[in-house]
This record gives sequence, structure tokens and C-alpha cells, in this order.
Amino acid sequence: MYAGPGSGPMLAAAAAWDALAAQLESAASGYSAEVSGLTGRWFGPSATGMAAAATPFVAWLQASGIAAARTAAQAYEAAAAYEAAFAMTVPPPVIAANRAQLMALIATNFLGQNTPAIAATEAQYMEMWAQDATAMYAYAAASAPASTLTPIHEPPQTTNESGRDAQARSVAQTAGNTTGARTQSLTQQLSTNATRQLASPNTAVTGEITGPGTYGPGTYTTSQGGIVNIGAGSSLVVGDGTLVVYPDVGTALNIESGSTVILNGGLLVIGNGATLTIESGSTLTLNTNSLVAMGAGGGGSITIVNSTVTLGFGSAGGALETYGGSINIISGVISTTGNVILAEPYTVSAAAAVPSASTGAGAIPGAGVLSSSPGLAGTAGIQPQLDAPSLLQWAQNLVGAEAAAGAV
Repeated sequence: MYAGPGSGPMLAAAAAWDALAAQLESAASGYSAEVSGLTGRWFGPSATGMAAAATPFVAWLQASGIAAARTAAQAYEAAAAYEAAFAMTVPPPVIAANRAQLMALIATNFLGQNTPAIAATEAQYMEMWAQDATAMYAYAAASAPASTLTPIHEPPQTTNESGRDAQARSVAQTAGNTTGARTQSLTQQLSTNATRQLASPNTAVTGEITGPGTYGPGTYTTSQGGIVNIGAGSSLVVGDGTLVVYPDVGTALNIESGSTVILNGGLLVIGNGATLTIESGSTLTLNTNSLVAMGAGGGGSITIVNSTVTLGFGSAGGALETYGGSINIISGVISTTGNVILAEPYTVSAAAAVPSASTGAGAIPGAGVLSSSPGLAGTAGIQPQLDAPSLLQWAQNLVGAEAAAGAV
């Protein structure tokens, strides 16, 4: 207690950890503000990719800041425990004086006249020993938890290692003039009325989706005003492409019960006024990319009826976004292995329970109480509009209308 440097180095370390925690929190706030500002003015797959890459890093900054602040608090606690133990410990000069007095009393105790004084000196020494032992035991108990530090993990990987291959593929596609529409903005992509040809399986073209099948890299669009049904037990697979539900009221993509739609590295866009209905027992899987409902000028909508939407694959996160459109979740589940971005407006039914089998690292129930958005740090949580009766009636009317038109 007296030979060491004291509590000074521990207090200096605590101050340094405090400063680091403040810097990390400031950096997290700055990143969050920049990402929020960009996503407010920038739409499309590039914006989604940027947000998906930045969000885990912002979360890491915040977690690291919290860990640094906790370490600073522990260092302060350790310093306080030392000061308390130091105050309880008998100073070494006092102990030395007691021992010197004992030796003098013993040396002059020829006739036993110092025997009482010797006993008193020994008793005083035992009291000092007990006081020091109590101080050290208390110090050990207080410093043990304070010295157990929370490790700070490495930052997450925010870049796509396959980006070079994707860039080379994009350059080759641009040189061949086969995917020029993908180089345009998402707004230009939705507003075009050019004639579209049917996409043959495993071909990298721009064409039209008319039903189940496998479509290679490219951009595919449903017919204007038409309804595409993925029949029961069927599947639609789009490889490394974009599937656009045509921006027009009445256009729809219906994934019927027991069917599957998979986009491998693709983007699914619900155009203005169009609808996507995922019926009971069906599955929509988007590996590493996004599901977007565009609403400007019409209000695209996504309806999930007792089904599962899976975003992301492995450690890669997907995104579920609306820009003026709506997401209607009726007893369904949104499951993700990465980060989910939910943007207003959307509605969610509280009438049915979520199936317990649908869980995941970022599972968000489509029924009951929905927590605040786990999206960008620093943004306000989403407030659900719980109008369950009218939402359920709307979904029933939509399915009934499609059945009457021969779509279901």
C-alpha cells in the first residue's frame, strides 16, 4: 500500500478512458447524423447499401463508447477502493515504533517489572495486524470486480469483398450495353414506358415477368396494369437482378400460399400504386439486398399475410424500406440476419400472435407490440398505426377482388 505509486496512475487511466468514451460517442453521433441526412435525400439501391454498411459501424461505435465509459467507471472504483484501504492501513512507522518499544521492554525486563507493558505492546500490535488484514480483504473484494474489464471487439466488416468482381461485371455489362437501365436512377427506371420483352431463363436481359420460372441477371418488370400470380407450390427465382412491380394502380405481384420467391443479390421494387401480397404460408427471401415500396404519386404497398419475409443471408444484412408507400403486416414475421431499416409510414395488425418458430438475430414480429426501429442510431423509433379492423378488412377486400378477377 505504501511502496507502490498509489491511486494516481489509476485515476489518470480512468480520465483517459473517459475521454475515449466521449470521442467514440461523438463519432457515433456524427456518423448517425450523416447517414440520416443522406438517406433522407438519397434513395435507391446505392442508398440502401450505404445505410446497410454504415449502420453496423455506428452500432459498433456506440457499443465501444459504452464499454470505454464502463472501463473508466471501473478504474475510478479501483482508485476509490485503494484510497479506502490506504486510509484503514496502519502506517509502517507506527508498526516499527511498536516493535522497537517491545524490544526495549524485553531488554530491560530483568526482574519482570516490564511484563504488563510487554503484554500491552503485543496486544496493540495484534490490533494493528487485524486492522491491516481487514483493510486488505476489503480492498481485494472491492478491486476484483473493478479490475474485470469488458473487452472491446474489432469493428465489423462494412465492405463487400466481392465488390471488385461486381465492379468488373458491371463494367462488362455496361460495355455490352445490355443493362443500361441499371445505370439510371431508380426514378428513371420506374417512369420508363419502353416496350419490354419476356425474359428467358438464365439470360441477362431487361424483360417482363409473367409467372413462375428462373430469370438470370437483369431487370424484370410486371406488365402495366397486370397481375402476376406465383401459384401454390411454385417458385420464382431472380439471380442478381431487379424485379419491378410496374408503377400503376392495379398492378400486383401475388405470392400464393406455399410458394417461394427468391432474389439472389437482387432488388425488389414495388412501384407507385402497385401492390405486393405475400399470402399465408409463402416465403419471400432477398439475399443481401432490398425490398422497397415506392409511394411518391401513388403509394405502393406491401402486404404480408401470415408469412415470412427474410432479408439478408449470413452476416450480410438486407433492408426493408418505404418511401411514401406502406407495409401492412397481418400476423406475419420479418426476419433478418443483418440490419433492418423500417421507414414510415406502415401499418401493423395487433390481432394475431406471431408464430414462435420464426425467430432470428433481428426477428421483428408482424403482430402485437412492435418495438422502435433497429435501424440507424439516433433516429426516432417508428410509431405503429394500430388500426387492426380496417387493415384486416382492406386485406380481405384485396384478396377477394383478386379472386374475382381470376388472379388467386
